[in-house]
Amino acid sequence: MSWFESFEELERGSRIPPQSEVAPGVVVVRRTFVFGALAAGAALLAGCASSNQPLVVLDDGERALEDFVHALRPRARELIASSAPDEERYLAHVARSLARLAPPKVGVEDIAAGNWDMISRCRFPPIAVFEMRLSAGARLELHDHRDYNGVLSCARGSVRCGNYDIVGDVAAARALKKDETFEVRKLAEVTLRPGDVSTLSRSARNLHELEASPDGAVLYDAFTYFDAKARSYNVSLGAALASAPDRFQARWQRG
Repeated sequence: MSWFESFEELERGSRIPPQSEVAPGVVVVRRTFVFGALAAGAALLAGCASSNQPLVVLDDGERALEDFVHALRPRARELIASSAPDEERYLAHVARSLARLAPPKVGVEDIAAGNWDMISRCRFPPIAVFEMRLSAGARLELHDHRDYNGVLSCARGSVRCGNYDIVGDVAAARALKKDETFEVRKLAEVTLRPGDVSTLSRSARNLHELEASPDGAVLYDAFTYFDAKARSYNVSLGAALASAPDRFQARWQRG
């Protein structure tokens, strides 16, 4: 499976009933995207003609997320339109801004050990922000982010984050079938604590895996999509190479 679906699939996913289990241990808590101020403004401009539409009332955390995304959108659009986008500079800006947000007022007490959930908090293309909660020991397998970059910000608890790159011809590796192997190189493994961030671009640190500490973790994920069909693909990691302990054989879990 893919953890992070394309925008079209996210839109369809918004119709999934809350508490539905979409994969083993992965429960949809909230799939409604926050539009808040824009929705209220549209109602006023329409003379409140759509009186059957519920009024969206934002709390301070949701308002801060919307402000973050709206402030970021012009920079994101400029990045995507550029013939030579400087993703590292963009990601550094996103990381600074995201780390300044107040932590969400949630914990992981209601999530069974080893499970995690992901809540859609704010989506205005080409940006989407999610809140991720991982219970004690919960893991996200190694996965490849295709055609989008991301910033992971730890808000509560702590989580181990390992980043990898595909070795050699990336496009050729991504075209392989699931029974064909390719090679990945481990770049870093760090433990993220509140205020810490981890970034990945489309071409660097693009594969990562996560494992929550015994206390669990609450994270913000901010993604910028270069293509509406951008998505992630899970990777099965094999043994390290005898000749290079930072390199591993890998396979796609589907393809």
